[in-house]
Amino acid sequence: SSTASSSSLLILLIVLFCCCDDEEYVNNLGVGYDFDDIASSDLDIGLAFDHPSLENLIVNFNLSGEERIAVRFLRSALTDPTIAEGAGIRTYSDDEFYEFLVILGASKTREAIADIVVTLRVRDEILKAIYEFAYGDSQRDTFEVQLDVKEREYLKTLKIACGSDNGYKGAYMALKLSDCSEIFIPLKRQVYDVLHKY
Repeated sequence: SSTASSSSLLILLIVLFCCCDDEEYVNNLGVGYDFDDIASSDLDIGLAFDHPSLENLIVNFNLSGEERIAVRFLRSALTDPTIAEGAGIRTYSDDEFYEFLVILGASKTREAIADIVVTLRVRDEILKAIYEFAYGDSQRDTFEVQLDVKEREYLKTLKIACGSDNGYKGAYMALKLSDCSEIFIPLKRQVYDVLHKY
């Protein structure tokens, strides 16, 4: 009865989120889904996480190379217990992160990671500029340390933003509305200023 309906719901959700990327196709089946209802529920899809599963999900979402890197970066922010430790800070398990992506689906995952893609582009520009300094140059070493600090700060920012009491829906909204590309801009200016003095 309730176990049977839970099993039926699980199978339906797996079909909807894993097999049907096209929302119009799903609507034509007469089976609509409301993200708000699913994201705010205490639903546990119960899908087991492993790295190949995440990689397969990313492939099924047809994400670009930059988007794949952004998903992995977000995963490191949300699942690493050493980032932003403390009361009220939520660390996702790998299963929860996988479930979060399954619930979001491809299009909402793209929306959620759009700012991460832009922000990591700025980070990569800095890294490329840092590598123009000779290996062993004290400026290069200093900038690498500063970049590591900024990256850790960004990971912390993402984790805190996604740690609200509003569950997956709150995390999705926080990511969708975030604008963090400025976090690396001062360091980028500093690196470029020093690089162009050489």
